[in-house]
Order: sequence, then structure tokens, then C-alpha cells
Amino acid sequence: MSPTKRPIDYTSSESEDTNTDIKPHISSTPPSTPKKKITPKKTKTPTPKKVKSSAANTSNNSEGWTPQDRLNLFEAFVSTVEVKWDEVAAKMGPNYTGKQCREQWQRATGKRIRKALGED
Repeated sequence: MSPTKRPIDYTSSESEDTNTDIKPHISSTPPSTPKKKITPKKTKTPTPKKVKSSAANTSNNSEGWTPQDRLNLFEAFVSTVEVKWDEVAAKMGPNYTGKQCREQWQRATGKRIRKALGED
């Protein structure tokens, strides 16, 4: 174990008037370490929670997708050359958005059709 280094003070141990010899003075206190800057903790800005849209908010049909709606969705999907969900929704009527049609297709209708065709 190495001894603790202490700062050496080169001031005279006696008054300067009587003695011209400079003697090293070893301090009895350990050197002070620089203090870390204390920075305030960053607070997180709360992220707004996403609100799920319900069929009641965007549609007159508050019970969800009926079998007839799913059939209409299938027909609108098949009749669209390049799937643009806003166009599919326009063919469905004013009650559904492109996002609703896409999610319904991905979640239920498309899976059922693939299963019926034996692709799943």
C-alpha cells in the first residue's frame, strides 16, 4: 500500500523576518478533489397517449363490421387494381375511412379469405 501523497507547501515554517531558509511544509489535510458539477436531472416530457378510434366515433354503425360490410370490403378490394385504401373506403361509403378498411382487411377479412382458399 503506498502512502497518501500530500501537497507540499513551500512557505517558511517561521516568520520570514528571522529565517531566510525555506523549508517544505507538508500539509496534514489531504488534497481536495475538484467537485463535480451538479446538473439538474432531466425530466421527461410526457408523451401524449394515443386514443383509439372507435367505430362509434367515425361511423353510424356502432356495432362494428357486419358480414355484409366485410363482403362489400372484399368487393371493393378486388375491384381496385392498385390497393389505395382511401379509394376502397370511398367505394364502401361514407361510414369508413381508408385506415379502418386496411386494418379490417389485415385483421380479419383477408385472413379469412386466405384460410378459405387454403393459403394460410
